Amino acid sequence: MDAHQFLESKTHIFIKQTKEWTEILLNLENKNRYSLKDKQGNNIGLFYEKGDGIFQWIKITILRSHRPFIVELLDPEGNILLSLHRKFFWLFSNLQIRDNNGNSLGQVHRRFGFIHKKYDLVDMNGRTFARIKSAIWRLWTFKIYDLSGNEVAEISKKWGGVLSEAFTDSDQFGVSFGSVETTQKIVLLAAAISIDFDFFEDNSQKH
Repeated sequence: MDAHQFLESKTHIFIKQTKEWTEILLNLENKNRYSLKDKQGNNIGLFYEKGDGIFQWIKITILRSHRPFIVELLDPEGNILLSLHRKFFWLFSNLQIRDNNGNSLGQVHRRFGFIHKKYDLVDMNGRTFARIKSAIWRLWTFKIYDLSGNEVAEISKKWGGVLSEAFTDSDQFGVSFGSVETTQKIVLLAAAISIDFDFFEDNSQKH
């Protein structure tokens, strides 16, 4: 199974960040992991940030949400379906999506926005097919619009409640794919991870 087959029949996916007890008890930030569930609540996959050791800890501690990373998507059998690559950045992140052979499946570019949080969603051929434009004060909802300005999908941040947020820093995204094509669903799914790193990476410190 590849990423296209994985997403072909999906209309919604829920992404929940998970943490280990060592992180919770010691208030340590470790590499990010996200479990994926379908509308029925079934576990269907896992996003996993690669990296171990002291260098990984330094990247997370010092560079935090600006750090370079590689995140892989695994199916329930542990097969790698795709990988997300992002280099260190100062202001605007640029996420590359690749299959197991290193071929491009698309990109997620964060753009400058004074009032809005903006992203361009780019397909495997390098063409921008949709944009995210969300007002700064609308913290939890990221609408996806096609190039004609029609809303076609949505990424929505779902908090797990005050108690779980305060103690586990566990977050949840709901990705509604709307009317986009299967190849574009891959980019939308990656955009949810990019948004989490860009805007919610440090929410445990705020709590």
